[in-house]
Amino acid sequence: MRLSEVRELVQATATRWSEDNVPRLAAAFSFYAVLSLAPLLVFAVVLGGYFLGQSDTQTQILTQVQQAVGKGGRDLVEELIKQANKPGASVIASLLSLIVTFFSASNLFLQLNDSVNAIWGIKTQGPFLKNLLLTRIGAFLGVLFFGVIVLGWVGLDSWLHWLDQRVPGIPGWKALSVIVSIVFLAIVFAVAFRSLPKDKVSWKDTIVPAIVTALGISLAKYALSLYFGLAKVSEAYGSAGALVVILLWIYYTSQIFFFGIEMTYVNSHQRGSHQGEPVRTEPIPTLGA
Repeated sequence: MRLSEVRELVQATATRWSEDNVPRLAAAFSFYAVLSLAPLLVFAVVLGGYFLGQSDTQTQILTQVQQAVGKGGRDLVEELIKQANKPGASVIASLLSLIVTFFSASNLFLQLNDSVNAIWGIKTQGPFLKNLLLTRIGAFLGVLFFGVIVLGWVGLDSWLHWLDQRVPGIPGWKALSVIVSIVFLAIVFAVAFRSLPKDKVSWKDTIVPAIVTALGISLAKYALSLYFGLAKVSEAYGSAGALVVILLWIYYTSQIFFFGIEMTYVNSHQRGSHQGEPVRTEPIPTLGA
């Protein structure tokens, strides 16, 4: 795809992003994300613990959190993990706790599924119970996918740290680390953009949107960190400051993610697997209405 075509695609996506009032979708997603934060983190730490060690996994996650939202956010997330993962329970209690954790975390992906299908204009059809079961299974798979992403991210970060120690002073090392991280994110987003809609999406449709989204998220990480520090958002809200910062971070970055979903939709209808098919013109209904 030529640069001029990418520019036209971004402009067309921005128009639909505004018309669909994506910030409203991001606000709903952020609310569910905050509620699901503790179970998701516990699941990620437990899963990572089987492969990379629970302590190392938790440390890497907390480091990434601090880089994104500051020390207050790190302390809050650390406390959430600690409170949600208290030791000393029986095997049955631990198993039930894991099931409840998994179920709670899946609610976030139910909301994500609704938002994505609303953007694509896909309406639920068929028997209610069958759709409910398939949707819940999809949400469970979403939780597993999240765990795999965290595992891959922690593993990649550990490998880069090991390589930096074994071969110190590599020219352009920081730039290389950033590029590797962006490539990893682009792969994750390509998989998500192809898998989330209840419609057939080709890999070709997702390549440019995934790259644009990965670049956007990477830039937002540093921009938001700078903004939170300069604006002193955490201090302005007192004891709730850390939670507000995390909520805002999720809200802004989820808008970028939904922009990628919109771009995949536009790209697939302009020059991809859905070219020539009718484009959704009706506004996105209020989710849950």
